[in-house]
Amino acid sequence: MLGNLFAWLILIPFILAFVVGFLAYDFQKPTVPPDGELNKP
Repeated sequence: MLGNLFAWLILIPFILAFVVGFLAYDFQKPTVPPDGELNKP
């Protein structure tokens, strides 16, 4: 039980960091191509 709790205390920050990083990358990605397309013509 205590080992499982310790495992979650290590895993949760990594999962949160991955989800936040993925959402930040996914949010930044679509804003770059329209800006490039607007500057092109």
